[in-house]
Amino acid sequence: MKAIIKISICSVTLLVSTYANAQSFSRHRRDKEQQEQTNSTAGYIDGNGSTDTRTQYFVDNVLPTNDTAKIAQFIAAGVDINAVAGQASVVRYYQSVLMRALYRYKPATVECLLKHGADPNRRIGQKYGDGIAYSMYPLEAAADANSLEKMQLLVKYGANLNTCMSSLKEIATQKGNMEMMNYLGGKSGTDKVDRNTLAVMTKPDVMKNFSNITPALITDLISKGADPNAFGPDGRTALINVMLNNGIKNKTPIIQALIKAGANPNLGDADPEKGKGLYKFYSTTPLVYAIKNVGLDGVKALVENGADVNAGSPLSRCNDKKVSEYLILHGAR
Repeated sequence: MKAIIKISICSVTLLVSTYANAQSFSRHRRDKEQQEQTNSTAGYIDGNGSTDTRTQYFVDNVLPTNDTAKIAQFIAAGVDINAVAGQASVVRYYQSVLMRALYRYKPATVECLLKHGADPNRRIGQKYGDGIAYSMYPLEAAADANSLEKMQLLVKYGANLNTCMSSLKEIATQKGNMEMMNYLGGKSGTDKVDRNTLAVMTKPDVMKNFSNITPALITDLISKGADPNAFGPDGRTALINVMLNNGIKNKTPIIQALIKAGANPNLGDADPEKGKGLYKFYSTTPLVYAIKNVGLDGVKALVENGADVNAGSPLSRCNDKKVSEYLILHGAR
């Protein structure tokens, strides 16, 4: 990812609202894992369901070279680049040649396949009888591979963003890929974000990819509809996620910015699976997370802005002498 991507007031669109959306992204992750498993367990088959030895050789030995001239030669010799991988059983998982390239190989290889007729809109999925249980578009694979360049190549060769725009925005947000989110926002023509955006973007697994969250970015996203007190799919707010996130090196300014923007310093984490969509609150407050993961500066930022020093028994969970003394001097029991 490039340095820091500025987000203009009309360039970003995100869609990550509910736990169901998060489940959808988990589905994409599961699909990706199944696709990778298919690489070693299933052979490529032709339209009649017979093993396509020629395409299998191409996929195993030629495609990994990223040698576009050689790839083009094999395609000219008759290799079927729209063949799919599958298993000769009741349950078959299919993977196209293009899908494999999107996950594994260079953009030039992807473009070579597209230039020679690979279908950029072919949805590939796990097949049960005549029904599709799970499936992905090539665009979703490019997003899950965290590659805007490959996504743009697909669009260049005819991929239809509107077939899966919501899913693409969701994946881009989960990845923390600001460049991709800007691109999708420009294509959809709206700058509104979902209320859960901050909670999703600050998740620790997301921040492995994106650590450039700033007070200015928080202000910008809130101006577009993000709610600093919204829960993410893991039942945590952005404030708690920041505490847990080792990708954020200087957490105190982010904590202060979230509180200034309206984040509740006493809003603990919750269980998103219970109560049929309702959140069941636990006793783990932002202050407890700050004690464990941030230290005195983070604790001060919360207490100075109204954090309850006794909610969730933070003193009993503290092993830092300076933090313990600070809490006691501010009323902790």
